Amino acid sequence: MEPRKLGKLVADSFDDFYGGLALYAPILLVSVVPGIALQPFIGKAAAAADAVFGTLAYAALVFAIDARQRGEPAGVGDAFGRVPAVLPALILSELLVALFVCGGLLLLIVPGIIMGIRYGLTHLAVLLEGRSGRPALKRSAQLMVAHMGKVVGNTFVMGLITLALTLGVAIVIRLTGMPSLLAGGLTTASVKIIGGWGSVFAVMLYRDLAALHPEAAEAPVPVEPPPPAA
Repeated sequence: MEPRKLGKLVADSFDDFYGGLALYAPILLVSVVPGIALQPFIGKAAAAADAVFGTLAYAALVFAIDARQRGEPAGVGDAFGRVPAVLPALILSELLVALFVCGGLLLLIVPGIIMGIRYGLTHLAVLLEGRSGRPALKRSAQLMVAHMGKVVGNTFVMGLITLALTLGVAIVIRLTGMPSLLAGGLTTASVKIIGGWGSVFAVMLYRDLAALHPEAAEAPVPVEPPPPAA
């Protein structure tokens, strides 16, 4: 089965995003509310809160998107409940990506850019296929190398679409003349909500590519039973 064309992928991802907005919006708002609440008091704490809650919310969002597309029961609590189990693998894999990219940038600019593109799907390999560390990087490279033009081109076009929507919403909010703090909060929330459409798009694209290159996910680490009491 060939992956969906760009137009079909954009339309399908919007249909899923719109249909699942009641599920996705609360997850996305979790990533912005703490930062907005802290912004008037401690700017650095707000940035840290945005980074931490943003990571947790993104992982939960991917789980919710994937469950909904598979026709499985999906809820906000269910999505967040799956995050702690994958968080160590996600952090480890992204640290490895950062290490490779920074190493490439230090040696020469171009290798760093290539590494960034090559391992750009690592986080989805962790969240959607249960991989960790180097196997997640290897899976990303496998899919990217085989479909570099499609992934980069489609992602670029989708980025332009979401950017245009975000700028349009920001302009409308600014024209209302509302207080700057409220306007900033609404703009940040709209960026996250619109970005959710991009996340749906990314999950669909990854699943399309993964279907062309089936490969068994990592087996879960067996849990040893506790020793019998003496």
